[in-house]
Amino acid sequence: MQKLMPFLRANLILVILICLTAFLRTYKLDTHGILFYDAGHDLLTAQQSWADKKLPLVGIASSRPWLHQGPISIWIDIIVIALFGTSTLSQSTIFALIAIAASIALYELLTIHHNKQAAYFAVALFAVM
Repeated sequence: MQKLMPFLRANLILVILICLTAFLRTYKLDTHGILFYDAGHDLLTAQQSWADKKLPLVGIASSRPWLHQGPISIWIDIIVIALFGTSTLSQSTIFALIAIAASIALYELLTIHHNKQAAYFAVALFAVM
């Protein structure tokens, strides 16, 4: 506890931005989770891949027949289906946690390569987008 308070004072802006990110990503997630056509198609592809025990090396086909979207979100969907079943709430929760972790990683990356002001600005933009 003695080490926590000085850390919170020194990083108050970051803590507020991460809390804002977490709030905006998880508020009413059960009813406001994003499920549009491509996300639904990803989930169906992941569920079929899990049922067939096959790992897709490319993602779903795009509107251009020679292009495929990347498979990483499908792989994450397969892992979540394996762990939690086909609940869309679990999918939304995992992707919300990934977004929160991405905002922390964004802050760290920009702090190392630029400065804290740039990192605060980028995390604030990422939080509300």
